[in-house]
Amino acid sequence: MIAARLRLAAREIEEAAIGILADALTSPASLVERFGADGMPSDQLRKLLARAARMAAALGGPPGERAKLVRELVEKIIVDEKTIIIKLRRGLLLAGMSRHPHRGRE
Repeated sequence: MIAARLRLAAREIEEAAIGILADALTSPASLVERFGADGMPSDQLRKLLARAARMAAALGGPPGERAKLVRELVEKIIVDEKTIIIKLRRGLLLAGMSRHPHRGRE
């Protein structure tokens, strides 16, 4: 059996990852599903969506800024024969947000 190895340039992977991130960050339904935000108060959800939109716009910015944001957002990129999987660090998008805003205020 002969296995052909697919060789992708780092630049191609980077461009694909940036496109995937931008699409994910501009899809409200995707964000709600991925971050479990369905029970989030509406003001926090608006903040999450606004922050995601700003990040998506920054991904189209200067290369240095874009690279910094990708490093902050992405924990790991897994590339196989047919897919690219991007594991995100949730902290940057959810910074300052609590799933239970009233807990601990008693």
